[in-house]
Amino acid sequence: MVDEEEYLISYANLKAGLFTYQNNFLDKNTLNKFYENPFMGVPICLPCGIKFFDYSKANYFIIKKLEFSKKIFRTSKLDYIGNKKYFRYGNTFATNVKLKKNFYRRYKFYLSNIKTLKKKVLLLKKNNKKICSMQIRNAPHFGHEVVFRYILKKFDNLILNPIFGIKKKMIFQIL
Repeated sequence: MVDEEEYLISYANLKAGLFTYQNNFLDKNTLNKFYENPFMGVPICLPCGIKFFDYSKANYFIIKKLEFSKKIFRTSKLDYIGNKKYFRYGNTFATNVKLKKNFYRRYKFYLSNIKTLKKKVLLLKKNNKKICSMQIRNAPHFGHEVVFRYILKKFDNLILNPIFGIKKKMIFQIL
């Protein structure tokens, strides 16, 4: 599935240190910390069967959908899009997995781009440049352009983070 690429990208993001509260896919105990501390955001867990990972030594756990939905998304509606996306591969998740060797080059590509962007941002900050970032779900259009122009009046740089998933498919190039 195309959506499985998201987990390889998330793995690269985790390993690059982009997340404050986690550096690997979560286990059940750490998930409970996210439940108790909503400011930590949406936890990144790995569903079973994602082709990029070796599950031979994995530890598995089940997430109760309704409990997760109430504590993370603050809704009891299981048809909420966040729930649909999070549980699209089921409610069994794994820890203690390894990246399969044949996907290592692809992982390194993402990791390299993340590190390059981090260096660019640090250089901009060092030169006292004001930076703004924004997530977009679809290809930029006129409405986005208006927002971009407004932001660039107040900031020196704008970093766009395209999001893709079950609602939209997007092809993008990393800077």
